[in-house]
Amino acid sequence: MTTVTITGFEASSPFYDDKNFPRGFSKSGEFTILESELLQKYGRTLLCIAEGERTPSSPEEERFLKVCRSSAKAISPLEKVWIKYLEKRQGRVGINSFGTLINN
Repeated sequence: MTTVTITGFEASSPFYDDKNFPRGFSKSGEFTILESELLQKYGRTLLCIAEGERTPSSPEEERFLKVCRSSAKAISPLEKVWIKYLEKRQGRVGINSFGTLINN
């Protein structure tokens, strides 16, 4: 299995989305094993940053926020899996002028 080194994004607890993926990310058929592990390990932090509940504390987190606001293209595995997660969770994802995620 391939491993990915992630800097920043300190996670306090695992992330689960039982509403949209009741059997878990790995059993949903939507994500690879690596993607599932990234979401579980860093998803809570990513969600807090994306929704403005947490201020970015590293350059990587600041870049992630730019990706969420469509100011930058997703490049890192973490950025890509988060965008994929949003697409699978909500269908098309938009960002309003205030930087808030919205359903289209």
